[in-house]
Amino acid sequence: MPKLRVVLLAAMLVTSGMGALCGPAFGADAERRDPNGKTGISPYAEALHRGDVAAGRRSFDEAILQYQQAVKLNPSNPAALYRIGQAQVAAGHLDQAQPFYEHALALADSQPTLKAKILFVLADMQERRRDLARAITAWKGYAEYLKGHQAAHGYPKTAEERIARLTKAQELLEQYAKVRERIKTRLDLAEQSAKESAK
Repeated sequence: MPKLRVVLLAAMLVTSGMGALCGPAFGADAERRDPNGKTGISPYAEALHRGDVAAGRRSFDEAILQYQQAVKLNPSNPAALYRIGQAQVAAGHLDQAQPFYEHALALADSQPTLKAKILFVLADMQERRRDLARAITAWKGYAEYLKGHQAAHGYPKTAEERIARLTKAQELLEQYAKVRERIKTRLDLAEQSAKESAK
């Protein structure tokens, strides 16, 4: 699990655009601020940056607070909501991450790359919960979205692989369930026969 958290954290920082946020706007020209983020850095971007820095230190509670501040500053931008979900997952709180991802997804229609990322993590969460049917459906949804949005730069091969593996796992579970049912039936019959013989 620790390795997974490190991978998630690295992915969050790389995909979040932190590199862009760490450019000149956060260096010598940090005083150039603009609420709209056109002639200088916006308070929203500053809050995201503070959250990214905290997440980089694995201070996930602090990161979430900063991302929540960003949400207050710009509720219609899904980036901070997505980052809250990432921080929650990195902290091991899958259930708490879900609503933030879903809210971000509802706002991400104009940002295909971000929307693809959200669909990816939602599918991954279903898989981690071992809900095979929902995970397969979610991966199929991710794959379908990528087909219609080439600019999203997603991972269609990953979706194909996960669908194939999960489908196989689901088939095996169904086979095992039938075997268990046959065993149970035989045991019940044997028990009933033993009771009748004892009379």
